[in-house]
Amino acid sequence: MSLSAEKVKKAKEHLLKALKEENSKTVDDLLEYLKGVTASTELLKATGIGVTVNSIRKNTSTTENQKNAAKLLVSKWKDDVASSNGTPKKATNGSTRPVMKVDTSTNSNPSSRRSSEAGTPHSADRAERTIEGDNLSFKSTGDKVRDKCIGLLYSALTLDVDIDGEGVLPKAIKIEDVTYIENGGATGAYKSRIRSLCFNLKDKNNPDLRDRILQGKIAAERFAKMTTEEMASADRKKEVEKALKESLEEAVSATDNQSETDMFQCGKCKQRKTKYYQMQTRSADEPMTTFVTCVVCGNKWKFC
Repeated sequence: MSLSAEKVKKAKEHLLKALKEENSKTVDDLLEYLKGVTASTELLKATGIGVTVNSIRKNTSTTENQKNAAKLLVSKWKDDVASSNGTPKKATNGSTRPVMKVDTSTNSNPSSRRSSEAGTPHSADRAERTIEGDNLSFKSTGDKVRDKCIGLLYSALTLDVDIDGEGVLPKAIKIEDVTYIENGGATGAYKSRIRSLCFNLKDKNNPDLRDRILQGKIAAERFAKMTTEEMASADRKKEVEKALKESLEEAVSATDNQSETDMFQCGKCKQRKTKYYQMQTRSADEPMTTFVTCVVCGNKWKFC
């Protein structure tokens, strides 16, 4: 006997929680439990379970066994739907069996549907997802600018991913709310910050940022306050660390090769026994900065 829609919804809630908490044992148990679902188009639309299970196939925190189990479930549900609709398709062994693509979106709007193929999580020809297009709604803030920004964040969070929008919308709302508070209202700084957050979420060179937010590894409140450096991809962070290391090595080398001179007078002890080195600390067309140390009293100063 197939599981009811109510039981499937409950299972979905527990599955989302288990995925967020990376509770592998519970994920395994729920995937086994969901084998009792005989899918229909109505059931999949009403529960959104297809989207949730399909997302396991692209979740970096799930095991290969879980990914395979999710793949088998989605395949089974496609067959279930096809059987109920009587659409035949020739199988690879020459026999015929009914098969039909499962709609894993939350509604039947073509513009909000997303591919369920695990091998194509990022497709350039996908239409941008919107709150309205995904048949979702939220309580207005009373400010059109804020409401629009929530929509922008939602679209950025759902870019090129197959995920149930019901779990994403609260994150977009929380990110906007924290940003609004942090910037003292819908100010110019607030709008600029929202643009920056959306830009980083859409960065195709840094998809891990969006994935970590969707998986709950980065809380919405935390993301809203992250600096550009904190949001940077792992490769970009390595580049910055390398540049800092090279600068430090250059500074140490310059310090070790200081020249003694009597050209400078110490402003503290008035002696002229000093060491100095020069370094380019500004743009190339600007003069170098001179760093001076008094050998007598240890006083240090610099000038350009």
